[in-house]
Amino acid sequence: MFCPNCGSKAPDGAKFCGVCGTPLPHARVESGAPVPRPTAQASVPPASQSTPQPAPVAAPAAASSGGSAALRAVGIVAVVALLAVAGALFLAATGTNVPVVSSLLGGGEFQGTLTVSSDGVSGISGFTTTIDGDRILVSSNGSDEVEGTVADKYQRGTSTVYEIDETDGASISGTDGFTEATAKVMVPQGIGKGEPRGMLGYVVRGGGNGGTGIGDIYMLVGVYFDFHAGGTVDIGVAGAMERSSSALDKADPTLDAFDPSDSARTQAATGTWTKPYDGRIEIELEGASGTLYLDYE
Repeated sequence: MFCPNCGSKAPDGAKFCGVCGTPLPHARVESGAPVPRPTAQASVPPASQSTPQPAPVAAPAAASSGGSAALRAVGIVAVVALLAVAGALFLAATGTNVPVVSSLLGGGEFQGTLTVSSDGVSGISGFTTTIDGDRILVSSNGSDEVEGTVADKYQRGTSTVYEIDETDGASISGTDGFTEATAKVMVPQGIGKGEPRGMLGYVVRGGGNGGTGIGDIYMLVGVYFDFHAGGTVDIGVAGAMERSSSALDKADPTLDAFDPSDSARTQAATGTWTKPYDGRIEIELEGASGTLYLDYE
C-alpha cells in the first residue's frame, strides 16, 4: 500500500508510514495509544520523488559578459579606425607614396576631364586631360600628345601620378624615332571638389637613338601647376635635352630630384587661385597680365 499523505510505499500490514508517520488505511490503532502526528518532515517529499528545483539562472551574468565583450570589440574597432586615419594624415603630411592616402583624403581618384585654358597669359597655351578608368588622354593645342592605358600609378605627395609607357601600345607624339618613351600625368587630390592639393600637369620623356647622328639623346617637355592650401599655386614649364636619362630628373616634377629653381630646365611663376564657382578655378599670376582657367568635370 501507499501512504495517503506522502505517497511512500509501505509494507503490507504496516500501521504507520515509515516516512511521515501518518496512520495507514485499514491499520488498527490500539485504544489509548497516542496517534503519531506528522512532523515537519512530513511536508518534505522523499528524495526519490522530490520536485526538481530549477538551476540558478546565469543568463544575466552571461548577458553582461557578452555586452562587455561587444563594447570591447566596438572600442577596438574605433581605436583601429582612428589609428588608420592618423596614419593616413601622417603619410600625407610627409609625402609618403601610399595610394590609400589619396583615397582617404581626396575623396577617391579623379575621373573626368580637366582643361587648362589661357586668356592673355604668354608661355602657357593650355591643355586637356581626360581620365576614363585606366585610359588617359592628354592633348595640347588640339593635337594629341598622349593617349593610352595606365601602366603604373602611384602617389607623389598629395598627387596621383599616372604613368604611360609607349611600349604598352600608348601613343606619345613628339617621340618618334626614340627607342623609349614615357608620359606621366599628375592629378592633385581634391580636384573634383574644387580644392586641389598637389600637382596638375603632364611630362613627356623620350630617349635613345633618335637618328640624330650624335648618338643617344634624351628629351623632356611638360607643364605643372602645384596647388597649395593657402590659395597659392606654383607654375612651371619644363623642357630639357640631355645625353643621359638621369640628367633629365631635375626637370621632372614627378621625381624627388626635381629642382624647380634650375632655370636652365624650367620656367617658373607664382600666382593665386580662387574658385568662383563649382567646376572652375581661376589663376592670376604675379607680375603678369591675363588669367588661367582650370575647368573640371
